[in-house]
Amino acid sequence: WPRHIPDAVQNQDACLALPLGPTRALAAVFGGHGEHGGTIARAMRDLVEQLAPVLFAEDLVPAGDPLPIVLSRLFAVAHEGITQGGLADASGTTVALAIVDAAAGMMTCAHVGDTRVVVGDGAQVRFETQDHTLFGAEAERLLGAGAEVREELVGGVSVPRMFARGQTSPGLAISRTIGNLQAHALGVTAEPSVNVDVRLPPGGVVIVGSRGIWQKVAPSDVVGLAASYAAEAPQRPASPDANAEAVAAQLVYEAQRRWSSLGCDAEDTSVVAVLLPQQFAPRSQASPPMPPTATLPPRGAPQSGGAPPAS
Repeated sequence: WPRHIPDAVQNQDACLALPLGPTRALAAVFGGHGEHGGTIARAMRDLVEQLAPVLFAEDLVPAGDPLPIVLSRLFAVAHEGITQGGLADASGTTVALAIVDAAAGMMTCAHVGDTRVVVGDGAQVRFETQDHTLFGAEAERLLGAGAEVREELVGGVSVPRMFARGQTSPGLAISRTIGNLQAHALGVTAEPSVNVDVRLPPGGVVIVGSRGIWQKVAPSDVVGLAASYAAEAPQRPASPDANAEAVAAQLVYEAQRRWSSLGCDAEDTSVVAVLLPQQFAPRSQASPPMPPTATLPPRGAPQSGGAPPAS
């Protein structure tokens, strides 16, 4: 704890699994896009890793601004800092992060773009974030700022993308992102959607994943597969961390298999899996278990054994 798994060369995603106390953890996935998307995703990950213990640690005394305001400021500060580096003109990253509290059985999450947080209870989806795509009020904001939305065929699917009028860029399929100044000039924003006090099911799973998994595996299938893989964990002589690693590995493998079956290149696919305890223990009890968390890079061969070495 925490483990950083080296990013594959071709992969623009980054992942983070970070303990914030005996019963609290942060899980996050960052999905880069554009020429420098991988660099920006990793910079965002590093910033969150640096600030999260100061902002969200379990032993902090509640004071000051409510958590949604703190998260909104974190995203704003990240966007401002990243755009000062000279790499974010046409590159950026989506973000989804979840703060899991195993004592309260609650979760707070924040996201921009189409990286998603899903909570499963067996094969049932109990909660999922909503992607920031080019529909409804999100599209209206961009159109009002001078963008136009056109359909493009991607991987055999027609996808609405936003452009400057009469131009071929930025070409984003999302309405919120960190970085990408070209898109922000046309109404894209770094303001996250924040969900607080999301009740977690004992023995359930929290999945944070980038676009590549959700495009090919429905949330109900993801949580069902995760529950099935987790149920096999007691049969494997491994630590809880390794069991969570195995769940993440299997989910990435399934997404890659479905991409491959279509004969097209797979989207970058990254997963962080949090396996929740069967019982949420009050903080007054000594050393309640931390929900095991795992991260996995997308394009290498999925790992299925013990946890990888720390780097």
